[in-house]
Amino acid sequence: MSLLTVKHVTKSYQAGKATVNNLSFELNKDECLGIVGESGCGKSTLASCLLRIAPIDSGSIFFKNEAIEQLNERQLHPYRRNIQIVLQNPAAALNPKLKIKDSLINLYAQYSRELNHSHFSYTSRDAFVKQLLEGVELPSGVANQYPHELSGGQRQRVTIARAISIEPELIVLDDRKP
Repeated sequence: MSLLTVKHVTKSYQAGKATVNNLSFELNKDECLGIVGESGCGKSTLASCLLRIAPIDSGSIFFKNEAIEQLNERQLHPYRRNIQIVLQNPAAALNPKLKIKDSLINLYAQYSRELNHSHFSYTSRDAFVKQLLEGVELPSGVANQYPHELSGGQRQRVTIARAISIEPELIVLDDRKP
């Protein structure tokens, strides 16, 4: 079964943004797909369409054989848990007022019921954060720091840890700057 199927997707803007024109591809579970092109060719537009941030003009996008453009906001919630994005500019993706551990826990807490995990104690939260940080090769002490105290590479690893914290089935890596 295909994880993601894009059929004849078109998205265009009048204000000179990049467009996607009649794009089709299929991505199966455990596969990676790289979409390469020059700046302004529509890669980030495609990512926005896949995440339902931008509506498509025509065509279809299926996630596990379900047409996502037909989903209402309530139906989109589990879809959005299963597809996460990691942006190139992690400084803009992380809340500067939150410690790293809080950034990691907030997304997880939002989806914990769907993951069939109960809310956990502070001790298990710390262990969870430590495990996530170790998974992206960051020391556990990073948990108590703010984003501005980290290097760009460390912040990028935090955004990856945050994306994988809720066990998505698909991660979109996008080079746009939010």
